Amino acid sequence: MRMIDGSYWTLPLQLMAFTAAAILWPRGAATGHRITVLLWVMILAPVILQWNDRIANSPLWVIQIWNGLGIHRLQLFAIGIAIWLWSKHRIGLPHLAALLVATVFAHHAQTDDLPSSLGMGVLLVVVAGAARGPDWTIFEPLRRPIEFLAKISFGIYLLNQELGYLVSWHLMTLGVGRVGQIAGAVAAAILLAWLLTRYVEQPAYRLLTTFKPVRRLGVRAVAWLTT
Repeated sequence: MRMIDGSYWTLPLQLMAFTAAAILWPRGAATGHRITVLLWVMILAPVILQWNDRIANSPLWVIQIWNGLGIHRLQLFAIGIAIWLWSKHRIGLPHLAALLVATVFAHHAQTDDLPSSLGMGVLLVVVAGAARGPDWTIFEPLRRPIEFLAKISFGIYLLNQELGYLVSWHLMTLGVGRVGQIAGAVAAAILLAWLLTRYVEQPAYRLLTTFKPVRRLGVRAVAWLTT
């Protein structure tokens, strides 16, 4: 069990963020200056709250809520929203640049790892460029493999996190080298993600979108969220 890392915080963070988005979005939180204020709060509030080790010196239940919900990673969702807003011409380049700098600062403040924080900043610039367009025709020969991986990407994320480390560990016990461990984990994640998407996610989606009682429940949920 020591081989499994602590990256499971991403799952509760996603649930919290997407639930909050579903509740706030219909109520106008994404309009006007409200959304930009929300982005700055998401980036800076966690840094302020845990400044000078305030969270680390808090009661255990506070630490568990903080780490369990991944509140210290809210800046990653905020910058994703900011990039989307910029790609839709809803915020300007200077504003996006300021949010990018603030995100890198927040990440460094919470991890104390400057190289990875700067690397993440470079990656975010690339993502922003890809989001704004134009499309990069240089990758046209790889379009079909990229589309295939995109369709099963959430399954890859789930299964790499759940099983990737276990596959690597078992390969290591068999004497497989580092490159072989990585290749085996990647291959296993892709294969299992395709199976999960093909035989679980897609049938479940068809059931949920065609089964009338479930559809009525969904309509009621949307109506409640938008009131």
